[in-house]
This record gives sequence, structure tokens and C-alpha cells, in this order.
Amino acid sequence: MDNTVCGEACGAVVSMLESMGFTVSVSRESYATLTGGVARRDVVRGIRTSPQPAKVSVYLRGDGSIGKVHIFVRGSLGSPRLEALEEAGASVDEVDGDTIITVKRLRLEDLGGILAIVF
Repeated sequence: MDNTVCGEACGAVVSMLESMGFTVSVSRESYATLTGGVARRDVVRGIRTSPQPAKVSVYLRGDGSIGKVHIFVRGSLGSPRLEALEEAGASVDEVDGDTIITVKRLRLEDLGGILAIVF
């Protein structure tokens, strides 16, 4: 990870995720900027070819702090976990049977709780 792009709080989140075995991408381009179902499906299809069951993308604000985190999960999580994620403050989308979890205003302790629900 390039710490010149990612601020201190972002670096802590990325380090935690990498220590858990995730490949983490850091970008200033948000998934939310993708328009249309085809673009969203292309993003989700990318996780199907990965050996990991999930992919994490961290999107930055102009100052290098975390704007939002997307967790792309292969397959559906089921209603109880979806409800728990929404109660934890995440928004959840299902595209072609796969799950996209969006977390805004992320704190490190929130991410740990959300990952515990997902996995």
C-alpha cells in the first residue's frame, strides 16, 4: 500500500485488513461513481474469479481520509446477516446473487464488527 496516498486512519484500516488476508485496493474513484447495472455487474464478477470469498476497496476523500469502504462478497449473506449489517450502519446491495456492503463514516472498531457479521 502507498502511504503517500492514504492517511494515518486509512493506513490503520488497510493494515488491519491485509493482516486478515484480504487484498485491499485504495483509490480516489468510488464504486458509487459507476453508473448502470453493467458496470456494477463487472465489479461483482471480479470477485468470482478471485480465490478469496471477498474483496475490499477503500475510497479516499481529497485529504487522504477514508470516504467509504466497499466489501464485495461472493454469494448472498442471507436475511439475518443483511439485517445485522444494516443495523450496524452499513448499506447492502445484492447484484446477480453477490453482495456489496458499503460503509460510510468508518471507524476502525465499526469495521471489525461488520467483518464479524460478514464472516
